[in-house]
Amino acid sequence: MRQLIIIFVISLCCISIRPGMAALKDVPIDMQAAIDYIDAYGAGGLDGIWEYPGDGIIVMITADQRERYRYNVTVIESDDVRLKPGMLIGTLTESAQNGKYRLSLYTSVKHGLPARLSDCLATLSKDNQSLIVESLKVKVRVGGSTILPVFWNKLRLSLRINVNNPLDKLPDGMRRIYPAYDGNGSSPYKPRTL
Repeated sequence: MRQLIIIFVISLCCISIRPGMAALKDVPIDMQAAIDYIDAYGAGGLDGIWEYPGDGIIVMITADQRERYRYNVTVIESDDVRLKPGMLIGTLTESAQNGKYRLSLYTSVKHGLPARLSDCLATLSKDNQSLIVESLKVKVRVGGSTILPVFWNKLRLSLRINVNNPLDKLPDGMRRIYPAYDGNGSSPYKPRTL
């Protein structure tokens, strides 16, 4: 009986720390609730509402209440129906260098929960309005034998592809949408009409 109680307690602990479970109590699940949360708890540094322009997702980044030097990335709105409002999809951890963070994001969804964590480098811009994200890049080059080239000519395998795409230099990342850079709700990314 004692062993069953121990197994039950351990399984309850494992269930409570499942990925995707929100780290904050009463996590906002819509834009107005997120704005109210940021206004109530203050926005400093990374705290705020951010968007991934190319992926159709808006997230809230807030300081972790339990772990110092860590921020939670929580879904507010998403075009991807697998990502529900209030879902924790990643964390940002401060580094020794000011403005540089370890961004840990889930890369897939399994059984309704985020899965497969991947790490990236996130750099906060000088104006605090964007997070530039760089992920691991792998280059593959397959080459054949260079010894006895005439003998191995028919078996030689060589594959080299060099592509220079200017879009590769376009940075990936997030941009802040709240609080606004000038405090009046405007955005540096969209023109204001009068």
